[in-house]
Amino acid sequence: MKRNLIFYCYLRDGEIDECTQLNIMLLKKYANMFNGDVIIKVAFDDINIDNEKELWVRSSFSFFANPLIEIVKNNSDTRESEYFIESIKEITDDNSLTFFCHNKGNTHTSPEIRNNIFNWIFSMYFFNLDETIFKSIEKPLSNEKMFSGILRKTLDCSPWVCSPWHYSGTFFWFNTKRLKENISWDNFVKGRFSVEAYPGQQANVEDSVSTFISANVDFNVLFDNTFWSQVLTKDVLGEEILERYTNGILFATSKN
Repeated sequence: MKRNLIFYCYLRDGEIDECTQLNIMLLKKYANMFNGDVIIKVAFDDINIDNEKELWVRSSFSFFANPLIEIVKNNSDTRESEYFIESIKEITDDNSLTFFCHNKGNTHTSPEIRNNIFNWIFSMYFFNLDETIFKSIEKPLSNEKMFSGILRKTLDCSPWVCSPWHYSGTFFWFNTKRLKENISWDNFVKGRFSVEAYPGQQANVEDSVSTFISANVDFNVLFDNTFWSQVLTKDVLGEEILERYTNGILFATSKN
């Protein structure tokens, strides 16, 4: 099956910060994963950008063969949900798998949690796109499951994330055709947490996959180093995956 990418890239204050650089570097690392449509929305608070910034936008994703890049206006209330359904409608082959992600971490500027944010960002890509791990995603998602992601939280977090379950962090795969078979797939109310809530509104938790932690807990601890020191271990990940993860994060953060 074809594999599509939908990426929402908000540039806080129009700046290309270190988290933005890390997100784009990780997209480049896993670019070969996507052989279908690549749909990228780059959002500014003010879209009247100068030529230098527009050149950066157009050139930053040149590692994709034919990306569909659009400069859009950010809505601080609706965020990535503003263009979410529109992006799905731009997919040309429904018989495909689609990965949604966004410019993770660029709204968190505290230096005290920098390393935790980097682990969070890297994990969102690694546990969804690493070639070894993707093997455990592709088969169930192609055959019977609708969604796949990581850090699956199996409790309702209303009034923020209003769904029975969701992927904390809002990175996930979905089977495009199976999703669109839902009569309500595009009956979508935009909001700050709407995309995060979307999988749990469209499918039962039994119709989803989680490759890294699924629990009835609050993952706000992702900002806490204690969480990462407990889960990034050989006992949790296994020696091979931990080595791949460790080598990857060291490379990514040294280049950032």
